[in-house]
Amino acid sequence: MFACMLLGLMTASAQWKLTTGGVGIIKINEATDYGRARIEVVETGTSFSLSDLEKRSAFASQGEIFYAWIQGTPPKNFKNQYGTPKYAYQVQTTFPDGTKSTLGGYSSFYDSGIAIEKMNAWKKGNYSVAFYLYDREADHMIPDPIKVFSFTIKE
Repeated sequence: MFACMLLGLMTASAQWKLTTGGVGIIKINEATDYGRARIEVVETGTSFSLSDLEKRSAFASQGEIFYAWIQGTPPKNFKNQYGTPKYAYQVQTTFPDGTKSTLGGYSSFYDSGIAIEKMNAWKKGNYSVAFYLYDREADHMIPDPIKVFSFTIKE
């Protein structure tokens, strides 16, 4: 049974490939269809000023927002026998005090293969955000993260 699970994990990683990602300010261009959204990277990095993010309204709900994101294989490339995407993603954030966010339910990739997570980084310190692939057919998260990003919020 373990060999079958391991084979399933190897198959998942062989089907889904990360092409880009980061942490920073992005603008989401949703056009008229949420699923076809594209992102425009405004600024990326590993260190950000809290006062600058606040001045830019980067914690708001629209405009140029502070996110972590990944982009990879579009969902249309890994549909199951029923025509629905086989994979989704989950995100877990580690905060400056060492606590981790709850690893909640999975979310769907945009049609373009983008996954985003709004960063609520209101405290100074070191953060990390991990993106995981979720196999809908097997109903479990693939244990190795797709990508982990670390960043610092300073004054």
